[in-house]
Amino acid sequence: MNSEVDLTGVNELTYPHLTTWEWPVAAYLFIGGLVAGIMILGGALNLRRRPIFEKAVWIADVSGLPLLVLGLLLLFVDLTNKWQAWRFFTTFQATSAMSWGSWILLLSGLVLFVRALRRLPAAPGFSWLDGGKWRRRVQSLLLWARRHAARISGRAIDGATVALGLGLGFYTGVLLSSISARPLWNTAVLAPLFLVSGLASGGAFLCLFISREAHMKLVPISLGLCGAEGLLLLAYIVSLTFGTFATQNAGDALLSGGFGLSFWLLVVVLGLLVPVLVEAADWQEREVPRLLERSAPVFKLVGSATLRFVVVFAGLQTFI
Repeated sequence: MNSEVDLTGVNELTYPHLTTWEWPVAAYLFIGGLVAGIMILGGALNLRRRPIFEKAVWIADVSGLPLLVLGLLLLFVDLTNKWQAWRFFTTFQATSAMSWGSWILLLSGLVLFVRALRRLPAAPGFSWLDGGKWRRRVQSLLLWARRHAARISGRAIDGATVALGLGLGFYTGVLLSSISARPLWNTAVLAPLFLVSGLASGGAFLCLFISREAHMKLVPISLGLCGAEGLLLLAYIVSLTFGTFATQNAGDALLSGGFGLSFWLLVVVLGLLVPVLVEAADWQEREVPRLLERSAPVFKLVGSATLRFVVVFAGLQTFI
């Protein structure tokens, strides 16, 4: 006897090619990695206590929290049950990547808030808050918070910033690699790759604002990060090429076709090889066109963002 079964559910199981995530998730992964890199470098450079890095640390302190808030807003936009997000912070599940990520984000936000408070003026005088009762109250509250934030040990804050930055950068890769149904994501290489890429993008962001002398001091670190990212990219490609049948199909989706063009051109060539060549020439004190020299950090940021977008969207088109 023949029978018919109607599938009325629409989800990633009945329709494997269904796009379950939109562009805000990929953008959040990029911004999360960027903030992680800014936190790690800002905390580490502040521990060095070198005057040449003062502006880099200042930029890290004042930009980290707004960027994190932007990333969280993008993540909030993509949530289906937006007003249930607070439930992530009512419990902690040690085996849940989402639970770890929620608490890392919360603690990172608190540390970045303290760092931003410490950058407020020590005395009253916020002209943009003068002129009203509620504005004076906000001014008093900010000054009260600033005084208490200033009492916290600077080295303790720096150490916490570096530790949470490492956790945040690693988590952006774990968020994908923990999904075993997507072979393009289900690899142990993805978490360290996203962490190192975030560090490189964080350094590139800071280099947009600092002097050339400070930039040159960071060039060896930048070259080391680019080398580590290149090795991790190679390991990722090898794991896709020589993995299971499903993994090889997923690798084909990423490394060829439309995604392949973006991956090889924007991630590998523009985002990695070009900055390495420019900074290596700078390090050897060779003549480099000023425009190309100033564009190298931008190329890194473009490559880092493209990496997240192609991995997310190529992964959504592959399944076991």
